[in-house]
Amino acid sequence: MSLEFVNFEIIKHLKLLEGQYITFEDLYNSTGHNLYNNHLLLQSLKQNTFIEFLNDKTLRYIPQYQVKNQNDILELLSRQPEGILLEDLKASYANAENDVNKLKQSKSIYSVISSNSKSEKIYYNDEKYRVPCSDELVRLWGSVEVPIEVDLENVMREAGLTPVEKYETTKTIKVKNVEKQEKKRRIKKVTNTHIESFDPNQ
Repeated sequence: MSLEFVNFEIIKHLKLLEGQYITFEDLYNSTGHNLYNNHLLLQSLKQNTFIEFLNDKTLRYIPQYQVKNQNDILELLSRQPEGILLEDLKASYANAENDVNKLKQSKSIYSVISSNSKSEKIYYNDEKYRVPCSDELVRLWGSVEVPIEVDLENVMREAGLTPVEKYETTKTIKVKNVEKQEKKRRIKKVTNTHIESFDPNQ
C-alpha cells in the first residue's frame, strides 16, 4: 500500500473519534497500520496541521470547526457570512451532515453548489436579509432564461452591448501600438537629422 493511502485511512479513522486521543497500539488494532518505527508515515502525519500529537505514541485529529450539534453549526455560520464548505464541516463530528440536512429543511441555513468544483457551501439564513416579495415577482424571476457563458457575448451583441473586458483589452493594445509607431518615427527623424550634412564623396 502507498504512503498516501495509509495516511488517508488513518486520518479517516481519526475523524471518527471526534477529537479524542488514540494510542498507536489502539490505532493499529483498529486499522492494521503500525506507526511504531515508521518514520515516513509519522513525518507525514506530523506535517498535517489537523493532527496533534500528545506524546510520542498518542495522537488525535482536530477538526477545522469545533462544532458538535445543530446549535453550534448555526452559531458558527452566523459568524461566517462568507459561508463554509460542507466537506470541512463534515469532519467535525459523525452526525454533522445529517444535522446540516435538518437545518436546510427548516430553512435555518441554505447551500450553494459550485458549477465548477461541484463543492457545496452552506450559509446562515439570516432573517434580517429576507425581503418579502409577491408570487408574481417570483414567477417572473423564474421565467427569465440566463444564457450559458459561451452564448452570453452573442446575446450582448444582439442587444447592442459591447463586452467590456474585450473592449478595454483591444483599446489598450491599440494605444500601445500607436506609441511604438510614434517612437520609431522619432528615432528615424533624429537619425536623418544627424547625417543631414554628411557627404559620402568627401
